[in-house]
Amino acid sequence: MKSVFFLIVAVVFLSFGCKSARKTSSTMNKEQKYNLTEETKWIMISFHGKTPAEAGFKERTPYVFIDKEKSSISGNSGCNSFSGSAEVSGNKIKAGRIASTKAYCMGVPEHEFFTDLDHMDSYKIEGNKLSFIKEGKVMMEFEAEQVTE
Repeated sequence: MKSVFFLIVAVVFLSFGCKSARKTSSTMNKEQKYNLTEETKWIMISFHGKTPAEAGFKERTPYVFIDKEKSSISGNSGCNSFSGSAEVSGNKIKAGRIASTKAYCMGVPEHEFFTDLDHMDSYKIEGNKLSFIKEGKVMMEFEAEQVTE
């Protein structure tokens, strides 16, 4: 009788534990429609046509979170964490004032990263890819990693 009780408790415990596991984009439906919400972490896959490592982001890969509803942008530049405002309307995007931490990371093109954020004028989402665009030219590309509860 005790073994049946423990078996039932184990099954209940495991079923609740599995429901609270977090899922990322690799386990989600590939047809997922991504948009600019704080639940989506956009990880850089291209910087001026180069992979992040080729561009100089060797220690950390930059990523961004953009929340259209809250008009905010945050993330990591490959060296420093940052946050600020971002106005999004249609496919137009304009970053506002950005604040960041001030660690020194040798060789990381952080200045160029922030300059691109400041000068982007539009964005495009195709599948799970986000592109930041300036005057019709793609400056940075990101891939979605959506985290859900």
